Amino acid sequence: MLQRILLLVGLVGTTPSPASAQAGCTDPQAENYEPTATQNDGSCTYPLTNYQAARRANLPADLEECSGLLWLDGQLWGHNDSGNPAILYQLDTLDASIRRRVVLANANYVDWEDLSANQDFVFIGDFGNNDGSRRDLRIYRFPRTDLALDTIRELDTIAFSYGDQSDFEPANLNTPYDCEAFFATADSLHLFSKDWVRQITRHYVLPNQTGVHVAQLRDSLDVRTLVTAADRAPDGTIALLGYEGLEGVLWLLFDYPAGQPFAGHKRRIELGSLLELGQAEALVFREAGVGFLASERLFGFPIGPQLFSFRSAQWTRAALNPLSSPAPELFDPQVYPNPVGGNHFRLRQIRPERALDLALYDQWGRRLWRAEQRSAEVSLAGIEWRPGQYWLRVRQGRLEKWISVGRF
Repeated sequence: MLQRILLLVGLVGTTPSPASAQAGCTDPQAENYEPTATQNDGSCTYPLTNYQAARRANLPADLEECSGLLWLDGQLWGHNDSGNPAILYQLDTLDASIRRRVVLANANYVDWEDLSANQDFVFIGDFGNNDGSRRDLRIYRFPRTDLALDTIRELDTIAFSYGDQSDFEPANLNTPYDCEAFFATADSLHLFSKDWVRQITRHYVLPNQTGVHVAQLRDSLDVRTLVTAADRAPDGTIALLGYEGLEGVLWLLFDYPAGQPFAGHKRRIELGSLLELGQAEALVFREAGVGFLASERLFGFPIGPQLFSFRSAQWTRAALNPLSSPAPELFDPQVYPNPVGGNHFRLRQIRPERALDLALYDQWGRRLWRAEQRSAEVSLAGIEWRPGQYWLRVRQGRLEKWISVGRF
């Protein structure tokens, strides 16, 4: 009897615990992916990744300094930077024309920088602080149902200061306490600073309730980017938009512990030159892995404000849902040659055992062609697609990839 008891004790003592799970890089797309790792330790490193967002349209003159976007109930909204009327603009997602205007009659407009919402309220971040001297930082709040009105006359105010700021001496474009990016959750507001000094970003959190609050510093990340916008997708992915010099940058934060977005996967996406993109200032997810970007006029250059769409699921899906997504090398179709000089091209790295569902879209999101086939040879004879940039959607069962295709 004693021997049985000792044996049971020994078995219990050797049972693996959650703490013994192997930590490492768990993203199959990373350079240092560890197939045996079961716990993400935030150590993943990634290859240089370039991406060209799909241009939708020029923004109208009324929204020349678009610095915030919001997707709410199937509608896209935007607002201007400082020095403009306190108006929210509803935009057509295809041609960026203005469909509605909502005036915020009693808003004290200092420097609006971003726009967000949760299940109850819309929030407007009036916290632009280029010289670090502001003592009137605030976020406006109103019920989301008020967007049905032409004029909103009552706004709640959430006033705040940074818990770690003690120096308020003006230092134009040389302060770590500027901010242009935030998103709202059910009970909190999450701010990401624009650090002009070190080009890091700090993550601050404060309650989303009216009153006077102190934004608490949670963490910081060396992004080498002046962060200008942020949003959180339904799958938890956080996107930070900004620029480094004259290059646009998108950071994707995913598969992180609750409340610690800098502790998970951190992937940097190069968006290309601001001379084509414009000054990247606004971002919003329409759904998980799909969203919109907006740019302001690029100061000193003849680059006007523009609206773009983007897709990010190709970088996050495998890490967030590894059981339903294969390793990326198993489904990574490529167009050859690219750019395409005629009506024929070839798909590489496809899985020939299953049919392909192919569709071609122009830069405004209009579908020009669709076909189902098994052949890797693709013919677009019979359609009119002039020189320019297009998107080819390749779908095979539950797998999908969007490929930017040039036509010359």
